[in-house]
Amino acid sequence: MSHSLSKRLIFTSAAASGVVMMLMGVALYMTVAHILRRQFDHVLLARATAIAAGVDWDNNNGHISVRIESDAPLPRRYRGSHEQGQVFVWTKQGQLVYQSSQGFSPVKPREATYPAFHTLTLAHQQRAREVVVPLQADGGDSRDGSGKSGGKEAGRSPPPGKVGGRALLAVVQSLDPLNDILQTMLVAVALSCALATGLLAVVLALIARQSLRPLRDLAANIGRVGIGTLAEQVAVPQAPSELEPVINRLNELLSRVQSAFERERLLTADVAHELRTPLAGIQTTLELSLTRHRDEASYRQTIERSLGIAHRMQTMIANLLTLTRAEAGQMRLVGEAFDVGQAVNDALAEQRGVLDEKGVTVTITIPEKCVISTDRTAAELVLRNVMENAASYVDRDGCVEVSVHRRGKVVVISLANTGSQVSAPDAAHVFERFWRGDMARSGDGAHCGLGLALVQRLMAVLGGSVQARSQQGGRFEIELMFQDLGAV
Repeated sequence: MSHSLSKRLIFTSAAASGVVMMLMGVALYMTVAHILRRQFDHVLLARATAIAAGVDWDNNNGHISVRIESDAPLPRRYRGSHEQGQVFVWTKQGQLVYQSSQGFSPVKPREATYPAFHTLTLAHQQRAREVVVPLQADGGDSRDGSGKSGGKEAGRSPPPGKVGGRALLAVVQSLDPLNDILQTMLVAVALSCALATGLLAVVLALIARQSLRPLRDLAANIGRVGIGTLAEQVAVPQAPSELEPVINRLNELLSRVQSAFERERLLTADVAHELRTPLAGIQTTLELSLTRHRDEASYRQTIERSLGIAHRMQTMIANLLTLTRAEAGQMRLVGEAFDVGQAVNDALAEQRGVLDEKGVTVTITIPEKCVISTDRTAAELVLRNVMENAASYVDRDGCVEVSVHRRGKVVVISLANTGSQVSAPDAAHVFERFWRGDMARSGDGAHCGLGLALVQRLMAVLGGSVQARSQQGGRFEIELMFQDLGAV
């Protein structure tokens, strides 16, 4: 059941509602029971008062006798096996002078304040209720010639309070009729709660089924999504507001998945194209060498040309693997002292042959000492790539400018070259994989468009950033911002 949201909602809601209804039923039962018991006591007191008004005393030579002229019956709903109950009269001295029937052993009341109510246990564990009221028994002072007291006035019951007469009247009535009523009511309340809980569970099941329908529709729409339909948005008509964030996040996820598939497709196509070009160059060089017998120098030249192409292929594959590891977060960085000025000079020295061949003027501005804490391997790879990019695309007799300076905890390396064919709007694309601004060089096998993409990703791994700007006149500038990992 815990694996089904619908069943869980129905069970928890029905259980909570059942508990609430049970508590309300108990409260209702206790309230009604209290009211009925008070009503029972009120009726019992009214009967006792009516009986007291009909008591007739006869005190003849110290012998006291009592005769009850009338009795008020209980309402039918309170009548049991002893329809009229038991009536007792006690003198103030504790003498029992009247008992309506035999077979019951009464206990003399001892309270000083009346009316008084007691709950008694009769034979066979039968429960009964007793009310005791005082009698104004002045029959000796108001008798007529026959020796009887003056009628009902002689046995009247005084107002509630202290005993004001010489006798007490006790009326005992069985609680069986009242308990039967309460038992019936308890059963009715319990059955009503159970029936209401069951009916509520059915209603909740219908509501849950209707309320969860958008989830079923969403699941059906997701099931129809395939590789060829990732661009389609998942939509659920009349979806509840609580489901809209889920749908929006799902569509965003599908968009990212589609982008990943598209990048994978483009990567596969670009890698195939970039590998085909150098492989075709190697194949052409070797086939041409085999067309006729050549001298040793020609064969050496062919082998060197093929080896150069193989080295470029190896560099491309190495850059691609490094880029993949960086994007997957699998690179382990080791912070160590890194002399930025020395590293810039080393990277520039590697490209000195190309720069000198083109007659490029190089301007360097580096402070005497600029040491930061960073990963040496990643930082050197970044500098080599940007230097190679500048040396490859600078025009003949052009200019390359390198400057290094600090901005607080950040070391900024700026590298600019002339002769760029990249427009200002296209400058943002230079960090994309296999993108080249000079399409005329796309087939020479010398550049595969991975260098600056690798630079951007490595700078992010190092906690820094990189920006590219292209200005009028063919000036292209790359700005590297290295974060000093050891700075406090």
